[in-house]
Amino acid sequence: MQEMPVQQIQSSIKNIVLKLQNIDLKKYEEATYQYILNNLQLELTPLFDEWQAFLNKIDTHYAIILSESNKIPNNNIQGEIESSNLEDDIDLSTPISQLSNTIAIAKWDYEWKVAALTSKLESEDSLSLLLSICNICSAIFKGSQAIEETLCNYEAIEPDELFANRSKEQLIISLEIRRVYTKFSKMVSEENWANDIELTTMIIRERLRRIGSAIAVLYGRDVFSHLRVSDRVLIKQLQQRILNWLSNKTIDLETGKTIWQDVCSFAELLTEINNRAELIQHDNQTLSTVYDELASLPDFIKPLPDNLFTQLKTAFGRNGYLDQLIQQYKDIPVSQWKKTIHIVKQQLTSSNSYA
Repeated sequence: MQEMPVQQIQSSIKNIVLKLQNIDLKKYEEATYQYILNNLQLELTPLFDEWQAFLNKIDTHYAIILSESNKIPNNNIQGEIESSNLEDDIDLSTPISQLSNTIAIAKWDYEWKVAALTSKLESEDSLSLLLSICNICSAIFKGSQAIEETLCNYEAIEPDELFANRSKEQLIISLEIRRVYTKFSKMVSEENWANDIELTTMIIRERLRRIGSAIAVLYGRDVFSHLRVSDRVLIKQLQQRILNWLSNKTIDLETGKTIWQDVCSFAELLTEINNRAELIQHDNQTLSTVYDELASLPDFIKPLPDNLFTQLKTAFGRNGYLDQLIQQYKDIPVSQWKKTIHIVKQQLTSSNSYA
């Protein structure tokens, strides 16, 4: 097989990502099924095919290198190695094994999501089709990032600036989205604090009016364009349902209750942003750093030194009790911070092992 210079591999990854970044999926959010399908073929299918061909090429390229480094017969490469023999014949901790595994995972994730898209093509459901497309795009972004990182580790080269900057930008965006989501969820929770009271038309009207205003404010934020397509669509649908109900001269209380229940369910769903890998890594590192520095401080000191509090604020949204301490930080002694951060760090360890 012809050799593939590593610069060529990096250039191919970068070109595919740049093409994907230039595709504006927001224009499909309110489009018809047929419009999405037609443009999928014109705009996205060639890019998807390019990514598949690239994965196949580097998978074969590094599978050969892996087989030679482990002296595995060539007829065992490209997925023909029995899983029972992998652990016996291959050192999975080596950079080449990690790269080969990363490529295989990226390829599996992409192909699985393409299969999911194929199953949606006959449903004529525009939202399902759009979300499947977004899942494929996400698989390409994640796969390219992971391959770039393990490739640089194996080849002992510097990562392309595109990926280094993208990681930083993605973390900043994820932190801001989490902050906005957390405030929205807390607002809904505060509105819903007395579940045992009778939900009258007046109560529902006031709750939905405030939620509608909060959504309108969210529309105006720059971060709105960075939300997942599925979140933006759900927010728009909720807003429209709220406006329709509030503007209806004949108020149906039961419909209002249903809308409010859906708002509560959506607010709970937003907390899943904490499962993002970059947020788990960031929070783990931040809390560990702060916790280590707290060890040298007396337990009775309050408030926290400004440099530690500035770091902790970025973890807002990770844990409800930690959020309360952040909001009341001037009155919180070091001993309470230590106890809380220790608990949250343990929770993060479980999340990280799962992720």
